[in-house]
Amino acid sequence: MDVFLELFIFTFIILKCKGIDPDSWDDAWSYDDTKAQQYWGAFYDDWATCGDGKVQSPVNLATRKLLYDPNLPNILLHHSGADQEPYHIKGNYTNTGKAPVFRPFFNESAGEEPFRISNGPLHYKYRLHEIRIHFGRTPEEGSEHLIDGQSFQGELHMTFWNDQLYSNFEKAQKSPKGLAIMSIFLQMILNETSHPELTKLTHSSVLQHIIYKGSSVQISNLKILELFPDTFEYVTYEGSMTIPPCYETVTWIILNRPIHISQFQLDNLRELLRNKVDDKAQRTIARNLRPIFPKGSRAIRTNIAHVYGLDEKCYQNRVEHTYRATIMT
Repeated sequence: MDVFLELFIFTFIILKCKGIDPDSWDDAWSYDDTKAQQYWGAFYDDWATCGDGKVQSPVNLATRKLLYDPNLPNILLHHSGADQEPYHIKGNYTNTGKAPVFRPFFNESAGEEPFRISNGPLHYKYRLHEIRIHFGRTPEEGSEHLIDGQSFQGELHMTFWNDQLYSNFEKAQKSPKGLAIMSIFLQMILNETSHPELTKLTHSSVLQHIIYKGSSVQISNLKILELFPDTFEYVTYEGSMTIPPCYETVTWIILNRPIHISQFQLDNLRELLRNKVDDKAQRTIARNLRPIFPKGSRAIRTNIAHVYGLDEKCYQNRVEHTYRATIMT
């Protein structure tokens, strides 16, 4: 057993025996090592799914095995201010020690409606909870989901919770149909500039305020609608959160077009530290990725018709099937 793993297990035993408050468990888990991630489920009872879950995320998206579903409609985005016009989202942007995370706040008493999504594979409206950025140490890694085994240089996760069924995020994340995570791949192309709205989260003038764990800065002008790539195409499947507690309550929606990030801004992200300002040892976040999990028997559906050479006439002439349930009395 290597020294790191021995230290990891020793730390786990000490924390477990002392009965430390669950809120402090966030300091215990890390991305340091694949072996370490295997023990996420052992830290705290509510995290057991991280170790023994059956439909965990992320997964590899094998394009030849995607299931084309012509009944998947476009995603609807709901966002307007008090005057019913699109407005800039405000929120706190924080270095959690694991990732840079943007948490919005909405002045609902003043008529501001939270940003929501609906339609697509979703049967309810889901409210934005946070935006989290994943990245790697090198250009060969960075996204949690893979496409035919290949990685993008980063992946942006917009996490939404079902506020039609549940009263808060904590309840929603534990409950059926509780979460939806919209994923946007980040692609680095040499000599290309970053996406303008992404720059508000990745430029050095912003990140210099959140170098250390626990530090934050307020952002007041994020045009959320412009952060989305220009596409209605997506891939969707049922899975889990990719951070503890790994609850299997997520409908994943992975958009079929990346947005650009410059090498300079990727380097800025890699300089963020996992330690607080007064810690003696300083280490960068550098790589905040969970390894892929088996797809198993899950269907990974898509509305991308052109991958299969289909046209409008082709699926307008498809045979419709309906089913009736037999109710026993």
